[in-house]
Amino acid sequence: MSGREFIHGLTREAPVTMAVKDQGDIKTTMWAVGFYNPQAAGSLAKVWTGAAAPVMPQANFAFNEGSVIGKLLFTTATPNNYPFLENVPVWQANISSSDFCECKNADGSACSFQQETEQCPRSVADVYLLQFDIAVRDSRSPVGWAYGTFVADGQFKAKEKNPWNRISPLGLMWGNDTPPANVGAAAFPQNPASGLKDSAVFQEVVGRLNEKTNAGHLGCNGRLNGPADNALSSCLSCHQTASVPDSSNNTPAIMYQFASYQEPGSGQCMTTPSKLDLAIDQVYFKSFQCSESFNGPKNIVPLPQYAQGQTQWISTDFSLQLSISLTQWQEWQQDQENLKKNIKVRVFDGTLPSR
Repeated sequence: MSGREFIHGLTREAPVTMAVKDQGDIKTTMWAVGFYNPQAAGSLAKVWTGAAAPVMPQANFAFNEGSVIGKLLFTTATPNNYPFLENVPVWQANISSSDFCECKNADGSACSFQQETEQCPRSVADVYLLQFDIAVRDSRSPVGWAYGTFVADGQFKAKEKNPWNRISPLGLMWGNDTPPANVGAAAFPQNPASGLKDSAVFQEVVGRLNEKTNAGHLGCNGRLNGPADNALSSCLSCHQTASVPDSSNNTPAIMYQFASYQEPGSGQCMTTPSKLDLAIDQVYFKSFQCSESFNGPKNIVPLPQYAQGQTQWISTDFSLQLSISLTQWQEWQQDQENLKKNIKVRVFDGTLPSR
């Protein structure tokens, strides 16, 4: 469903619905690929060594100083939807429908590979560069990382000779501006344009994006988040949850609203927060340090069940990519064990031709 496509190696990310002036809500899909500099790649090589199995971190993982991670996010929207996509790089990709196709069977059973292909066929189509995220491991940052986002600004920067320079900085952040315990994140600071101390946001870029769309929405109360991201979170809020999966393949929810144990009606960045909501904001908008376990009250961040007995989540140092790769590895390992017992837990079973 989200597997890497063969032309540029993009994977499908979450659906994004944007409001467009005179067009209403437009359903789009993001396709993304990440890049690592030598320091960051060398860090990953401590886990993914090239051996038959990864080296599972037994303690909080840390990226090397000077690690730089970049991520290109392309959208299925077009300049007809978002005028600022004019003149930006365009890639071809083998993608499914732009409205985030999902495979569904009438009886509620899981789809097979064939059913996924039939219900969500892929074809080659254009995707437009919308967002470029960057993360830098730098000990001068209060949390050890600086996270930044650039956005497509093709009309304003049409005279730039290099199409890849037709983007503008949306902002940079090095903390979550944690609200006071009795104030929700949605109301702190009172004036986000001038009151945020842990980030720098280019408000003129936000204004340009919001002239005809809501693409300059940012995150919770003006905290940094790009147009492809959730407006109730922030770059650091999501990434600081990144952890090694436990024996049940669980990791902390990147947003409380996404948690399977969510209490109905509760969440982060609520405009009329309950006592629980205030406690959630204290966890999800805390500025965790690099390579620090993500933790909080058990009803907000349940404890892990590691086979080795660790009582705190093992950090993957803000890397959701590393966390997800380890989760998928464990799922595959468990499938292999089940196959030995002739147990087919999932129907994603296929045989590739020899090559």
